[in-house]
Amino acid sequence: MALKDFISKLKNFGKVEENFKTLISLGPNKERFSYGNYEKPDYQRLENAYRDFAVFASLNLFSASVYGSGFTLKGDERVLELCEPIQHISSFKPACIDGIKNALVFGNGFNEILWEGKEIVGFKVVDTKTIEPKWDEKGNIISYVQEAPNGKSIPLDKHDLIFYRFYRNSDNVHGIGFVEPIVRLLEIRNEMVEAIGDIFRYLALPPIHVVKEGAKTKKELKETEEALKDFHRKHYFISSEKYKFNLLEVKRTLPDLTKNLEMINDYISTGLRVPANFLSGRVTYSTKAAFLALKEYSQDEIQYIREKLAAILEEQLFKPFCLKNGIPERKVPQVYWKPDQTIDPKTSSEILLNKIKVIGTAVDLDLLDRSDAKELVKSILEKI
Repeated sequence: MALKDFISKLKNFGKVEENFKTLISLGPNKERFSYGNYEKPDYQRLENAYRDFAVFASLNLFSASVYGSGFTLKGDERVLELCEPIQHISSFKPACIDGIKNALVFGNGFNEILWEGKEIVGFKVVDTKTIEPKWDEKGNIISYVQEAPNGKSIPLDKHDLIFYRFYRNSDNVHGIGFVEPIVRLLEIRNEMVEAIGDIFRYLALPPIHVVKEGAKTKKELKETEEALKDFHRKHYFISSEKYKFNLLEVKRTLPDLTKNLEMINDYISTGLRVPANFLSGRVTYSTKAAFLALKEYSQDEIQYIREKLAAILEEQLFKPFCLKNGIPERKVPQVYWKPDQTIDPKTSSEILLNKIKVIGTAVDLDLLDRSDAKELVKSILEKI
């Protein structure tokens, strides 16, 4: 039986078309089969994970690293004269970096394009949690709806927004960021850290058993319990009644959870595409050494996202602008990301030596491990 006939018979059951958005394609220029999962991710859970100190620092730095030195446009000279000023609008770079960051946190990120007729006058970051894309049966975006705080739904044209989405499953119209695959690991790590704190408090301030002499009835025992429910060993206790206090003996040993934490941090580090020492809080992105370590660790990932980002900007920013200004689609300029700035080894050896001094200072301030510093200094010396 031919596949087309098989599908045709299945349709007679009545509910096939509810699950299948379109028919299977049997050749070019025909409708494609497209099964779409429209379920939203748990945005609040992802936002809570982003507030973790390591995730916050890592993704902010990673987003800025993706933007790097910016991009250049290639194409018809007359078209470039119209398009190049767009990237120099003051609000474009910060909005673009925040859009990248939101895509890494939530899977989706959005910038609003501020139009005045045919001209673009600015850009604005839009809260991902408030935007719901509207799709056709083939998975193409036809418009957006924004949910305002007052509950009002605001319709938006598809050319009003830039939609940043770098990763997704084949059947999911919503993107997947860096945080979703590791969100449970972050929660487990935080639970472990909290448990360690409880253990230390338990060892430092062991529980006390209190007995009120003469209290025998349930009412008297309940009154004693209420009077002492907030009592702590570090508190003063004065009473006209007579009480007996017994310090409960506890084991003075702390289970070694360090290896478990290191293992979880390694997994989280892989998910965030950052060096593991970022998760320990020993390195801050204010040092050049940390920046160099991050770039070396995640350069391939950054290059992949830049290629996706270039395609997004071509399709959702420069193409609508060109069409509104009467420029045909074939003349839409192409986006090429600029290579990261490099140092000329012949003329900038002093700058490289200053970088080594910065690394030495970072070690002295306990911001960088000596082993990591040694590798960084080695890579710098190779450039001199």
